[in-house]
Amino acid sequence: ALRPQERVLGQLIRSMAAELFGELSDRPGFHDAMELLLDAQRGCAARDILRSSDSDQHLLSIWTTMVKGMTSGWPEGR
Repeated sequence: ALRPQERVLGQLIRSMAAELFGELSDRPGFHDAMELLLDAQRGCAARDILRSSDSDQHLLSIWTTMVKGMTSGWPEGR
């Protein structure tokens, strides 16, 4: 029952991210980074009652580092 709705929501999130990040969404690795983030968010939501938010911060830090690496050399404000 959840699978069709998750696909609709996932596609909406992906299209919003592509719009938000503009040209960056065409760079190699962008879609992989988004899938990693979406999977991490799903995992965090599923295990929220078992672990602390410190784990979430660590995952967010890793993802942020990846995206910064992808955007190095881009003008500020992108």
